[in-house]
Amino acid sequence: QNSGYALHSVGKLKPNAFGIFDMHGNVWEWCLDWNGAYADRLEIDPTGPVLGSERVTRSGGYDWLLSKTRSSSRSSSHPMHRYALHGFRVVREVDPAEGIRSRPPEKSGHR
Repeated sequence: QNSGYALHSVGKLKPNAFGIFDMHGNVWEWCLDWNGAYADRLEIDPTGPVLGSERVTRSGGYDWLLSKTRSSSRSSSHPMHRYALHGFRVVREVDPAEGIRSRPPEKSGHR
């Protein structure tokens, strides 16, 4: 448990082996996946059912047991439910050929 059993601002602790900060044990992270049973076959990055009533949350909150603060730890909640320990991760995909840009390219004719 590296959170000290308290919420903290993103990026204050050491990143994991992949360089990702606060992946486990700060807040439960909302996922795009609907909660439901996985398929009976081996899948890489399973997404669950197409529709549902609850979204998956992962990684555990700061007040959970250490065994629950891992990315494979799943829970779920209705999308309208509000809880202080639910958050989300903003992901930015980067084309390795282009690198990271400080801002999107300007479109011609628009400002």
